[in-house]
Amino acid sequence: METEILAATIFFVEGTLVKQFLQFLLGGEGGLENNQQVQMRLWLDSASAQTFFNRLGPGRAKHLKQ
Repeated sequence: METEILAATIFFVEGTLVKQFLQFLLGGEGGLENNQQVQMRLWLDSASAQTFFNRLGPGRAKHLKQ
């Protein structure tokens, strides 16, 4: 589970940068004026990692490096 969580977190960090870049090119912030929305989706095959990301609050995540 820990590896899946770390990989998903890295994806979101890098994906957010790419999303902002694409939104700048497609959006109304000096871009191409298409006003299209860029969406990110993450597909996980680990049920425990999915549960970790779906819960609210810190919960009881044990053995994760900080």
